[in-house]
Amino acid sequence: MKVKLRAPSPAMMVACIALAIALSGAAYAATLPRNSVGTPQLKKNAVVSSKVKNGSLLGLDFRAGQLPAGPKGDKGDPGEPAAKTLVVRYGPLVTAYGDNSLGNTSPDAVATCAPGERVFGGGFAMGFGITYDFDVLRSQPWVSDGVTNPTAWGVEFENRDPDNNDSEISGRAIALCGSP
Repeated sequence: MKVKLRAPSPAMMVACIALAIALSGAAYAATLPRNSVGTPQLKKNAVVSSKVKNGSLLGLDFRAGQLPAGPKGDKGDPGEPAAKTLVVRYGPLVTAYGDNSLGNTSPDAVATCAPGERVFGGGFAMGFGITYDFDVLRSQPWVSDGVTNPTAWGVEFENRDPDNNDSEISGRAIALCGSP
């Protein structure tokens, strides 16, 4: 018995071509190189919550105001009261010599606050008169006489010229004092 083959219908031809295109597109998508799809290739709203792994996003992935605020924390300890007025107190002009070394028990220059005041900041001025290669080792709040809050600003100078131990520098400590 002879079977006579008929030519496929136009509808069958279109269906086969569509199937071939669909299968080749899926095969192509499965072989995309790594990191080849980015933001420009994504359609708007293509990434939805169900497609994002839980816990994979960080706070920096969101714009300000997008994340809800967490629970309110405990109230902190009250801070120290601010000074009502601040006064600059200059220490006396002192002469520091080259034989100073790190570890002195007292600073070379001190600016002391008035009774009832405490120091809120400070600094130093140096270079009056003869100047050599000096450094400032410390410039810090100074606590004296067992007082808890600093009431002075102390500065310690150091001679950096090892060949000239007799060199000297004049300087002074400056304290920013106020009443709490």
